[in-house]
Amino acid sequence: MWQALGYSWRNRHEVAWDKYYEKLLEYKRVNGNVDVPVAYSADGYSLGKWLSHQRTDLRDKLTEEQRKKLEEVGVNLQREDPWEMRYSLAKDYFDRYGNLKIPVTYKPMGICLNKWLNEQKQIYRGKRAGKSLSQENIARLEAIGIRWN
Repeated sequence: MWQALGYSWRNRHEVAWDKYYEKLLEYKRVNGNVDVPVAYSADGYSLGKWLSHQRTDLRDKLTEEQRKKLEEVGVNLQREDPWEMRYSLAKDYFDRYGNLKIPVTYKPMGICLNKWLNEQKQIYRGKRAGKSLSQENIARLEAIGIRWN
């Protein structure tokens, strides 16, 4: 009887999750992938933030069904090292353009890569208390053209 009246026993969080998932499917249909930039929004849905939240804060709280749905459409729920991800983006830029003169407006996956590289320089110079770069990471950055000055 209740269902005939349009009532659902699902809570609002489950209903909201399904709406975001539908937006993710729509994004994939249009773009051919689920690499949603963090800053991406559509129709009032902050899809990029939602997807990032699924991968991080909620990753261990997803139901088995939710996890399966996300993985089936290509979402990687494995935790990726943020430094490695940003380095990979910087290396991709270097491989493509032959330099690290990255414009402030260049933001792959919603990440301001120019800002991240400047932060690495500050860490290298010792201007970020409690942070340091390993010799390996220094060498990797130098191999793709970072200039510390």
